[in-house]
Amino acid sequence: MGKYMNPPAIFSSLFGGIVTYLLGGWDTLAKAFIVLMVLDYFTGILKAIYTKTLSSRIGVKGIITKVSYIAIVSVAVIASEVWNIPTIREMVLCFFIANECISILENAVESGAKLPTKLKEVLLQLRDKDNSEGG
Repeated sequence: MGKYMNPPAIFSSLFGGIVTYLLGGWDTLAKAFIVLMVLDYFTGILKAIYTKTLSSRIGVKGIITKVSYIAIVSVAVIASEVWNIPTIREMVLCFFIANECISILENAVESGAKLPTKLKEVLLQLRDKDNSEGG
């Protein structure tokens, strides 16, 4: 019993339960969202090391951004339940999953990875469109 009731086990169980609740469950979309957020943060660190721009201030901003994404998904979960429209949660998660995928690819390119020309063109178009819309 003692090996299950230690502070790290209790904290990780509590943290996992809260995050799962905030995401509206632990389905494929929630798993993809969390995995891609972690990969994006990790590839961002690797990019910063590669470009010699590593900064704890930027790292903290990245964590704050990821936490705000979870908060936005939580609002979508609540809206889905209140209005009985489950697709609200799914649309928000799909948006963030796509956003994280683009960011991971951008980090990889800035770290020296080679991408197919067509994929790179699409990413540049998406980035430029996002910047022109004030995003």
